[in-house]
Amino acid sequence: MQETIDGKKMDVLWVHAFASSAEENHGGRHNRLQTDLADKNIRVKIAACKQNHLTPKRALTKATLKDDRFLWIPGISRKRNIIFRLLNVFCFFILLLTSSRKKLGKVDIVIGSSPDPLAAWGGYLLSKRLAVPFVLEVRDVWPETLIKLQKYKPWHPYILFLEFLERRLISRAQLILSTLPGLESYVRSFRQKTKVLHVPNYVSQTDIVSLPLSPSPRKVMKIIYAGTMGVANDLTTFFEAMSLLEEQGLGDGFSVEVFGDGPLQAKIERKYAKLTSVTFFGRVNRARIMERLRMADIGIICWKKNDLYRHGISANKIADYFASGLPVAMSYDYTHALKNGLAGIRTPAEDPQALAEAILKMKNLSEEEFDEMRLAAVTLAKSEYCFQTFGDILQSHLQSLPR
Repeated sequence: MQETIDGKKMDVLWVHAFASSAEENHGGRHNRLQTDLADKNIRVKIAACKQNHLTPKRALTKATLKDDRFLWIPGISRKRNIIFRLLNVFCFFILLLTSSRKKLGKVDIVIGSSPDPLAAWGGYLLSKRLAVPFVLEVRDVWPETLIKLQKYKPWHPYILFLEFLERRLISRAQLILSTLPGLESYVRSFRQKTKVLHVPNYVSQTDIVSLPLSPSPRKVMKIIYAGTMGVANDLTTFFEAMSLLEEQGLGDGFSVEVFGDGPLQAKIERKYAKLTSVTFFGRVNRARIMERLRMADIGIICWKKNDLYRHGISANKIADYFASGLPVAMSYDYTHALKNGLAGIRTPAEDPQALAEAILKMKNLSEEEFDEMRLAAVTLAKSEYCFQTFGDILQSHLQSLPR
């Protein structure tokens, strides 16, 4: 019988090239897991790239650089150019593999997170070197994401390379964690029987608003979007929906705040500058976002019409919306935990007219109906998007891994 990791304390090396520090205002998933798992005697050390294209303005403090809960691996570029991004990917991979035992510290399990897949593969090879179990965290399905969102050809050498890595990572993992609730069927398509555990992006218990909720006056409905402006975030559908409402003379009934940045930010702001109901604020820190969410009425999230999303979605903003008591207007073609009509309204993807009608319907709800929807949002945050719902299961699975 194989020995299991069942002692009182455990040390996990979580390899995530794009992880952030606790002092930064984005990507807080792994910081929260680090804190919450520590309460269960699981010490998490995060291996992350010190500089990369997602953090071009990062300036880490001395305290963060000396924090023994992180292994900061040097990067060679902050540029978005694909050549420099790939150089950074390979640099991280090599430096991770050659890290000394002193830098790594005590390691009982290695978790490799994708993106990017090569960093996760580096985590697997490191687990072999250290003779410890390997766990795969899947946050995006590769290379399908690049094929269906970035229009890469299936026979592109880089795609074939990613496919090679993905299949081997799935086949070699002793446990798979995923933010995507529908990933298990995808894993089974590879004829793998590895356990798949859904670990969503989530909020801290303290982020969830207290009950009962205060009344929310809606003479002017406050709508908020807080997130990235990129290919995966179909903001065009939302802004076209707002254009339709303004064309009908209903714009004065709405106030839209947009927080975030991303590769499409400049293009979107130029194209929709004419919308009188919309104000763009750029990226702000998380404390400011949570403050504005609690002052809003509904949250917005839109997804492309793409079967990539059949695996499910788990954007950070969804958990933040529900935790703030915000019903969600969502354009998305697959089922979702918001249970259409309870904690929000789901409309078909890429359908501005349907989304405009949903927003108008939510505005016209009675106070009692709207408060019921807000209560359902908070209830959903507690039942689906906090550590208490999956923490014990995650702890149990990690501690039962065979050595």
